[in-house]
Amino acid sequence: MAKIKLFGKNQTYWQKSNSHICDIILTLVKGFMIFHSFGGGTGSGFTSLLLERLAIDYGKKSKLEFSIYPAPQVSTAVVEPYNAVLCTHASIDQTDCAFMVDNEAIYDICKTRLGIASPSYTSLNRLISQVRDLN
Repeated sequence: MAKIKLFGKNQTYWQKSNSHICDIILTLVKGFMIFHSFGGGTGSGFTSLLLERLAIDYGKKSKLEFSIYPAPQVSTAVVEPYNAVLCTHASIDQTDCAFMVDNEAIYDICKTRLGIASPSYTSLNRLISQVRDLN
């Protein structure tokens, strides 16, 4: 490895100390909590990739997943069902415990129980965050 001066120190020393700090932090971490949507491209695709990397790099750490399943009432893309199916497969293989929230059920709760005529994403997200805080 080439030694390059970085803030008056060798870069190799800098890399070793950062690596050591990361190792210490990761020994203290008991697991990972992942919050995402199954329908969106970033929520499903990136999270599937992230879960795969976490399983490879930190296989013994717990991985808890809080996910939102798409609903036709608040669908923003035609490909949401496809993303959901692909993400479900990755989720089953890579997580230890999954808490799934059905967007359609949340939509119905907002409409019927809370009296919101046309629930928005803000309404749905607020209700989901309140349920998540109960855990």
